[in-house]
Amino acid sequence: MTKRAILYARVSSDDRKNEGRNLISQLDMCRKYAKEKGWHIVAELAEDDKGASGASYHLPQLNEAVEMAHNGNYDVLVVREIDRLSRDIGKQFMIEGELKRNNVNVVYVLGEYPDTPEGNLNKAIKSAIASYERTKINERMIRGRRREIRRGSIMVHGRVPYGYDLIHNGDKYQLVVNEKQAVVIRLIYQWYTVGEGKERPYSIRKICQKLDEAGIPTPTSKSKKWSHATVSRFLISETYIGVWRYGKYGRTPKGRKKNPKEHTITVEVPAIVDLASWKIARKRRQANKEKSRRNQKHNYLLSKQVQCVECGAKMTAALGGGNKSEKYYKYYRCMAGLGYRDYSQDCGNKYYYRADYVDEIAWQWIKTIFLEPEKLEEGYSLYLQQIEATLAPLYQRLDLANELIHDAQQKLDRLLDLYLSGNIEKDLLVDRKHRLETTLEALQKEQEEINIQIEASQATKEQIQTVMEFAGRVENRFVNIDEEDDFEVKRHIIEALNVQAKLNFEDEEKVVYLSCALGQEALFVVSNQTCRMKR
Repeated sequence: MTKRAILYARVSSDDRKNEGRNLISQLDMCRKYAKEKGWHIVAELAEDDKGASGASYHLPQLNEAVEMAHNGNYDVLVVREIDRLSRDIGKQFMIEGELKRNNVNVVYVLGEYPDTPEGNLNKAIKSAIASYERTKINERMIRGRRREIRRGSIMVHGRVPYGYDLIHNGDKYQLVVNEKQAVVIRLIYQWYTVGEGKERPYSIRKICQKLDEAGIPTPTSKSKKWSHATVSRFLISETYIGVWRYGKYGRTPKGRKKNPKEHTITVEVPAIVDLASWKIARKRRQANKEKSRRNQKHNYLLSKQVQCVECGAKMTAALGGGNKSEKYYKYYRCMAGLGYRDYSQDCGNKYYYRADYVDEIAWQWIKTIFLEPEKLEEGYSLYLQQIEATLAPLYQRLDLANELIHDAQQKLDRLLDLYLSGNIEKDLLVDRKHRLETTLEALQKEQEEINIQIEASQATKEQIQTVMEFAGRVENRFVNIDEEDDFEVKRHIIEALNVQAKLNFEDEEKVVYLSCALGQEALFVVSNQTCRMKR
């Protein structure tokens, strides 16, 4: 029976230009190898891991290969060499193990590794070398960047700071002032700290409006209007007082984090604003933040859970009204529709939605779900099925990791027994022990990362279960959780169920689309009348 093969190629940022390492060359070699073996090629998967590490599981084409293996679509995965599958020992062992469980073998064009002790040893050595190379490449790149920055060369990842141009001056890259943009920066600081003429200092919102009215282009071509976030960032940036920092952010398994200032490298650059103005602006920003925290007197049940249907932006909660003839009301409104954020297109949703109406509709809907046992159980069962579907592949990977760790530990124990019995030389022991410990360390790292993902999914599941138990305890008085004193209880339920609201204006009516983690959805009209479901 003719074997079915998938060709897999991957190119990394550090070897994209190297001869023989490009995707076309890799696929050509894999294709020739498969044809010589007489295999039927069912797919060719090419991966450019720009923006993602080759040690990551989040590579679309590799995930596709694993999924096709689960479905029994092929028998052999053909890869040019080991470091094209991965430069991380743990990941390489995990991927090969997962494919093997689904009766798929991995073969390498440059190097054959039979399933024997010698073959596995050679593969482990090659994997260790690939992992070592990956680590050294990263270390060299980091050291190289930091060395260049310490000697005064600017290295920008992304956009050059607004107000500057990046030029190559001899053997360094430097920031020089872009006078046209610098005028805008100075104007923003003047408006925020002093004002204009007899006008008092402007708010950030007013500054955005003034910049738009003046027709001043935004920092990015994607944005048509100046945003609150952009101006706020300018008002706290140390770059404008001549201090550019490298390494402000780092990465952890859980995401991006801000590094302490002592871990950053500073480079002196031309200042655009004076230190006194910068300090005044910073002091005012801090005072406004503290005032904002003190003034959060109003409760919004769906705060940070409301989205605009038309543009997808998060909607803000704020007070409106206040004229002599009317009282203040709480509203949800689209930030993009009112021009507060950067978006490629204007949003037509410029309406204000009474927060008390929207919150009441959402709460009454949640009560309806909880007071209909059949609907509640159906939604809860569906939610549990979705969580279990998410957890199943994670548990499979964890089982595989545990097996590989156990196997590596046994090999390490046997190696020590051989040494103690005098059947292996000390030099050979040290060499093999180092390789096994490196493999074990990499697998334990994979195990830890998988456990983090499982814990995150379990936490969400436990949160829902807590709400379900709460609902069971208060079933008889659930209808009375309506007073302001119970706001925190209601908010906890809304957050635990991940209730999401989307607002729009349709057919001359304001409407709200509601959804929650229990799989329930509904559409209502937003009005001061008795809330009714829109058909």
